[in-house]
Amino acid sequence: MFAGVSSYDYRELALRRGQVNSHTLAGTLHAFLANRLSFHFDLRGPSVTIDTACSSGLTALTLAVIALRGKQCSMALVGAANIICDGFYHATLQQAGVLSHTGRSVGFDAAADGYVRGDGAGCVVLKPLTAALEAGDPVLAVIAGIGMNHDGRSATLTCPSAQAQASLIRSALADAEVPGSAIGYLEAHGTGTAAGDPAEIDGIINGLGLHDHSTMAGPEGQLWIGTAKANVGHTESAAGLLGLLNGIGVLHRERIPRMPGFTAPSPALDLDRLPIQFTDRDVSWPRTESPRLIGVNCFGFGGANAHVILREPPVCATSSTQRIARPLYQFQRQPYWLDPDGDTELAARDVHPQVTLTPMARSGATPPPALDPAAVLDGVKEAVAAVLLISTDELGDDDQFHILGMDSILAVECVHRINTRFGGAHRSEVLHLFPSSRLLANHLLTTVTDSGNRK
Repeated sequence: MFAGVSSYDYRELALRRGQVNSHTLAGTLHAFLANRLSFHFDLRGPSVTIDTACSSGLTALTLAVIALRGKQCSMALVGAANIICDGFYHATLQQAGVLSHTGRSVGFDAAADGYVRGDGAGCVVLKPLTAALEAGDPVLAVIAGIGMNHDGRSATLTCPSAQAQASLIRSALADAEVPGSAIGYLEAHGTGTAAGDPAEIDGIINGLGLHDHSTMAGPEGQLWIGTAKANVGHTESAAGLLGLLNGIGVLHRERIPRMPGFTAPSPALDLDRLPIQFTDRDVSWPRTESPRLIGVNCFGFGGANAHVILREPPVCATSSTQRIARPLYQFQRQPYWLDPDGDTELAARDVHPQVTLTPMARSGATPPPALDPAAVLDGVKEAVAAVLLISTDELGDDDQFHILGMDSILAVECVHRINTRFGGAHRSEVLHLFPSSRLLANHLLTTVTDSGNRK
């Protein structure tokens, strides 16, 4: 498990409000982001949380590839998240002058004045290509090359280095064993800052070896450059991973999306006669005989950088004949499927006349029978009592779990017992949200049917 995270928003919020308890450390320490997921899914390989500021997610992915190549694991989960719930970081970034005053994140644009912060999270599963093909897994993209470095002693600690970025791109190209001209689209960091954009473009030009006679592998013989930040803002520690997902989407949809709000390149960018085109419009990019290649850039605020080169998957890997068995969820809160006289298809046909429900869909539209409240309460108390090693007679309906000694480890076991008995996919946090047997039972009554499916 490799995870990328940077800010401590929730910890700052908890400290300021005095909401510190025995769970605060395990709930806010960065190490526990990866460790908790390894614990939850019983993952026995590396469990590492990476903090390199804005490049955390892509650095985590780079380290996961290294671990896979070194056979430290046979499969890796790589995730990153950025959740903004406190104003401390926002205030400091505002003072640093990197946030947009106009509320727009449009990298490389003439009117760019910084970035807008964004919440975001993403996760990808990595496997060696041969293993994925043998297992029949659908392959969305192939990681052809990786690279990571640091700016070293540049102008300032937080000022990006074009030289370091060029060196990084060259190392990723060497790892992928491809020339710079083979890259057709580059998913850029593109913060829209006065220092960041020119340095990045300079690094791209020198890293890929562009000159006025270059012909690139993108549509119209150009290198197309865009950034997901124009759509979702700068998700900081998750930015690299969301940029990677945007690149995967380009390969999958065979289309390079435009950057919303982009009007014209910044005059600060030296693009004279170079084969560079910013994504001011949607562009078709279908498969050809030569595999399409994408570069993904990500640079950390403290100078830690990462670059990944994506290659389109083999044709045989883009779809899988194996179907994953999925549970049929019954949804009670869908009245448009239901007719008071018992014809479950009537309302659906009124709205969508062409729709004909399959037998499976009809069963999913059937209102589930209600659970017995007393039985649910008894089941919750039995689960709680079992993990606390007490009898149900000692457990009051309104006794607070944490006062009884329920810690984060016991909570996982308790919720596992509840999910096993009632179905659903609740997580241990539900015990903190509904901290007594009565409250938890009432919650279960509104979210779970007696067949074990979530409403």
